[in-house]
Amino acid sequence: MIVECRTYDAFFTKISANGATNLFSTYLGGRGADVGLRIAVKGQDAYLTGYSYSSNFPITTNVARTHDWNASASDVFVTKFSPKISVTNQIVFDATNQIFITNQIYFTNRSYFKNYSVKFGSKGSDQAFGIAVNDLGQACIAGFAASTNFFGTNSFVDFRSKKGLTGQDAFVVLLETNASTFVSAALFGGTGSDAAHGVALESGGNAAYVVGSTTSVNFPTVHSIKPRPHGTVPLSDAFIVRMTLP
Repeated sequence: MIVECRTYDAFFTKISANGATNLFSTYLGGRGADVGLRIAVKGQDAYLTGYSYSSNFPITTNVARTHDWNASASDVFVTKFSPKISVTNQIVFDATNQIFITNQIYFTNRSYFKNYSVKFGSKGSDQAFGIAVNDLGQACIAGFAASTNFFGTNSFVDFRSKKGLTGQDAFVVLLETNASTFVSAALFGGTGSDAAHGVALESGGNAAYVVGSTTSVNFPTVHSIKPRPHGTVPLSDAFIVRMTLP
C-alpha cells in the first residue's frame, strides 16, 4: 500500500527460496518518511517494525495505540502480514455413490493481507530496532523512546534508575496476538541515552533477551559481570538484559 509518498516508504518483499522469484512485494507508509528496520517470521506470518513520521500511516482498527503525532518526531510501528487463505471444494463419491463435498484449505505464498498495523509513541522521537515472535503469535518489540509519555495511559514496568525520562530510554513491548493490547511493557535506562537494538525470546517465550547501548553511568544492573561503565560520554557501553514476560 502506498499513500501519497513524498519522501520514502517502508516495503515488504518475499523472495523464493532459490532467490529467483519475487513472490510478493508491497509499499507500506504514508506522507512522511517511513522506515522498516527489522522483520520476524513465524509460520506463514511476517512481522515488520521500524519507525514512521507519517500522520496518515495505515493503522488497522481495534489495536493498542498511544500515538500522539508530532511532524518532527518519529513513532514506532508494527505491521503483521498474513498469507491469504484459499479454499477449494471437491465433490467425491463413495462406493455407494453417496456424494461428499470436501474442502481443501491452503495458504498462497504470493498474496498477503495486512493482518494488523499499529503505531505507538508520542511527542518525542520513538523508534524500534528489534522484533521477535513467540509461539502464541505475540510480537515482542524493542527500541528507544524519547517521549515522556511513550506508553500513554497503558501500564508499564519502570526499570529506570532515575524516574522520569532524561534523553532517551530503552523500551520493550509485548503485543497481544491481535495487537489489541500491551501484554507487557517496560522502560529501562539511566540518566544518559539508552537504546535497545535487538531482542530474542527464550524457548517457551517466558523471557526476553535485549541488547543495546547506553551512555548512562547509572544504567540499572543486576548480577552484573561488569557493574560500572567503561566508556565516558559521548562513548557508549553495550548492555544485555534478561527480563521475564507474563
